[in-house]
Amino acid sequence: MACRSGALGLIDSTSHIRVARPSRDLASAGRFYTDGLGLEVLWRTTERTPGKHDLLMAGPPGGSWHFDSPTPAASPASARA
Repeated sequence: MACRSGALGLIDSTSHIRVARPSRDLASAGRFYTDGLGLEVLWRTTERTPGKHDLLMAGPPGGSWHFDSPTPAASPASARA
């Protein structure tokens, strides 16, 4: 089967790729991505809002891919001030 550049369903070096890997401990995940893999934290948020999740995005600066590590969404019963 021949592959064409830009063909539907193919991933090439310009494709933006998000690899999601949930984590309960974003501090540890951040250390793994930066210290272990040499990537940079591209975005980090801590919502602390019921029904929302915290998020860490790590990847190469200017790269077309990144790892996305959301925490499980906080339920109203487990949310803390």
